[in-house]
Formats: sequence, structure tokens, C-alpha cells
Amino acid sequence: MFQLKLALDALRDLFLSPISIIAIVIDMITKREGKDSYYQQLMALGRKSDDWINLFEHQQKKPFSGGASVDSLLEQLINARNQNAKQPLSNQAKAKINDYIKKVINQEKMKGKE
Repeated sequence: MFQLKLALDALRDLFLSPISIIAIVIDMITKREGKDSYYQQLMALGRKSDDWINLFEHQQKKPFSGGASVDSLLEQLINARNQNAKQPLSNQAKAKINDYIKKVINQEKMKGKE
């Protein structure tokens, strides 16, 4: 999970770095300052994304307020995977696997006749 969160953090940085330069240039040209500044708005978005990714689990005491966090999404994925691992294959899935195996066997038989 840490590696995935680390990758998300790096990807976020990759996108926000060039955007921050553009925001500063626009702010300088349009003379925007304070909360109206595009750069400050981008910084607020960066802080929210830090809370969402929660890379170093600094949000343990208070949950992310903007909806589902990366932690909760990953937990749901892991729970779904574990639940699927516990359940036996459905009859439909078994039938599809058997059909595929039969097709492969038939193809091998056809190759052997050639």
C-alpha cells in the first residue's frame, strides 16, 4: 500500500509542479494576491491531496473530510479481493474455464494431425 501511495504522491507532484509555475506567472501578470491568487488556490489543492493520499499516515486521528481517502479505497479493494479469494468459483466461471480448456486441447489435436 505504501508503494502505491508513494506513486500517487509522485504523480501528483509531477502534475502540480509545472502548473504551479504557470499559476505564479499568471498571478504576476494579473497582480493577483492572497486567497484570489491561483498559486494559493493550487497550494490549498495540494494540501487537500496530501490529506487524501495520507502517505505517512498523518491523518490517523482525523479522517479525510473530502469523501473517500486513498486508504479507504485501498481497504475496500483488499476486502473485495479477500472476499473473492474465499468464495468458490461460480458454475458459470467453471463452465467458461472448461470451454477454454477444451478449445485449447482441440487446437492442439488439430496441430498434431497436420
